Amino acid sequence: MFSESTAEKEHPPSQTVIDKETGEKWRLCVGAAVLNSRGQLLVGERINTPNAWQCPQGGVDDAWKDRAKESIAEAAARELYEEMGLQEGTHVLIETLEEDSAVAPVRYRTNGTSNWLTKAGFAGQELHWALFRCVDARGDVDPELMCNLGGQGGESAEFGKVEWRTMEEVIEGIWEKKRETYLALQQQLQSYIPKWQRQRESLDFTGKWSRESTTGLAKALEGRGLTQDEAEKEANKPYIQSWKRESDDQPCHWIVTTFNVDGVTPRRELEYKLGVWEERYEGKSVTFGSSAENGTTLTRRTCFVAEPDATHIPMAHVTITDGPKGVEESRRYLKDEKLLLRRTLWPKDAPDSPLISTEIFIKS
Repeated sequence: MFSESTAEKEHPPSQTVIDKETGEKWRLCVGAAVLNSRGQLLVGERINTPNAWQCPQGGVDDAWKDRAKESIAEAAARELYEEMGLQEGTHVLIETLEEDSAVAPVRYRTNGTSNWLTKAGFAGQELHWALFRCVDARGDVDPELMCNLGGQGGESAEFGKVEWRTMEEVIEGIWEKKRETYLALQQQLQSYIPKWQRQRESLDFTGKWSRESTTGLAKALEGRGLTQDEAEKEANKPYIQSWKRESDDQPCHWIVTTFNVDGVTPRRELEYKLGVWEERYEGKSVTFGSSAENGTTLTRRTCFVAEPDATHIPMAHVTITDGPKGVEESRRYLKDEKLLLRRTLWPKDAPDSPLISTEIFIKS
């Protein structure tokens, strides 16, 4: 975002909109609205301005030197990166909305103040919203785990804190002149969020799935404490699961049955519920290690987040587990009629060196 603190730096000019009736000049501006799995909005608290929470926003660059004009989507992705360190495709995924369902732009006046916009002859800003879904499942709960607020791309830091907040909470605390822009976003989300929920319910894992191939699994299992021979054996043996919905009333709750190597005898049945739930196990788990003497209770959280690698429905079923060996993410999604399982373990003794593996399943 162009601000007085960065005004002395060389920046591309912003695109402008001229009002045909009044002749007033408005700066073309974009706001980046990032939603988590619970429909909350990602906002930051402005540095040196307590309780001033807002979404990332900034001007849409005009053609400059060897660079072409920015689109609304390009500007929104850039602002998200500069102000929160979020990368499109890694942390967030932009939503492509039908033209008739996009948020109508809203103008708000900034003239009459001593800010740089007034000095540059702008009556105010015409803000367009771009909508993003959260990809990062840990950041879906705690945005501090995925955000970098140090200022990226040579820009100064804009925010000191980040939080997920409800739309109502954001509107209640927003600057009065910007309130209309957030009310417009709220109105659009009232129709968008139910569409996301319906899409989530239509994601269908139903069937019996057999593991076809793996990448990085043996090495990841070694990192969990298995010997090389044990890890290789585990990664190459048959692994078969069946998925079915818990009920028509709970289409996002899945019953998953894991079979012995014969593919017939059930070994474990588990219900994956949305939200936080617990699983208790005794003995030794390949994934989580040996349990305590009286058993171990795992705290798990299941949600649906955006997944850029998925086909048909860009969404993944994700479970985060706080286990004895660290925090693990199990991400399942459909791609080209196959079920992919990507596991990421952040070990307790080396959280900056995650163990990542991918397993590909086909219907059997």
